[in-house]
Amino acid sequence: MRSNAPLQRTWGVKGQTPVVATSGKRQAVNAISAVNRVGAFWYNVYTGRLNAPQFIVFLNDFLKCRRRPVFLVVDRHPAHLAKAVAQHVQSLQGRLELHFLPGYAPELNPDEFVWNHLRQKGISKTPPGRNESLRTRVEADLAAVKNNPPLVRSFFRAPSVDYGLISKPKATPPPHGISDRGALVSTSRVCHGDCNCHGLFDVLTSTRSWTLS
Repeated sequence: MRSNAPLQRTWGVKGQTPVVATSGKRQAVNAISAVNRVGAFWYNVYTGRLNAPQFIVFLNDFLKCRRRPVFLVVDRHPAHLAKAVAQHVQSLQGRLELHFLPGYAPELNPDEFVWNHLRQKGISKTPPGRNESLRTRVEADLAAVKNNPPLVRSFFRAPSVDYGLISKPKATPPPHGISDRGALVSTSRVCHGDCNCHGLFDVLTSTRSWTLS
């Protein structure tokens, strides 16, 4: 996220261009988050690029205070696919399982709606003021999401990810991205069992499942 990101639309008096004051300073931070369909939310704010060692640190932080094994559904970012990450997950002895979404399919990830929400309601709507820290603002926006379980649950009601509300697979593929084999599909791509997504339906509909971006 950037302090000079394009601002969203707003209202103004006809003939008078609205002016939004900003700090004038260029700031940038990154953030990672995960959502659960029962309304739980986890996040972390950081600087720099995401790599395998950093992702392992985040995984360890995510697992703190989690007593039950977790299914974590992630995209195919290079850090998520790294050999070091796979080895670390194996060392956890069943506490964590990673499952991968199809490539280039953000519409299938409920966590993407977190960032869409922040673009509409958060930092892009009201940029930092003078002497205001971008990191502080982003953390406050994410904390507000965490404290609003109904909002988090609403992310799973979007048409492209409503598999999170389906109770069981059907004989014929239901709409919006779930095949009867439990593999994710979309209008332009198919994730077959040979790409490690077979049985993903059971993972995505489990209360132990989180999706991350």
